[in-house]
Amino acid sequence: MLPRGHRVPGAWFSQQKQNPQPPVWERVGAVGTVRCYPPLAESVPRARVAVVVSKKVARKAVDRNRIRRRIYTAVRGYIAQLPPGVYLVLANRTAATRSFPELTRSLAQVMREGASN
Repeated sequence: MLPRGHRVPGAWFSQQKQNPQPPVWERVGAVGTVRCYPPLAESVPRARVAVVVSKKVARKAVDRNRIRRRIYTAVRGYIAQLPPGVYLVLANRTAATRSFPELTRSLAQVMREGASN
């Protein structure tokens, strides 16, 4: 799990549902799609990450949670280097079968590419 300061608050999803904002950038990678939204209005802007795993990806909740935990653990290693913003990771089926180093490398590459533009 990520530290509290790097998690996306639930209120952000409600606000996004009522007042949708387009992402600043969107990239498709080997483990899913990463979308970056503008940073939250807070005194110290920081990178915040949320992971979404749908039932199309994994039918069982146990499998969805395993994928979510693996992605959070992979992101934890380099979240401090990401520019401020809300990063939404939409996992796909391959996220469950990739080795952990591959998963980490793929996510880091997609996030770096998007942040550099």
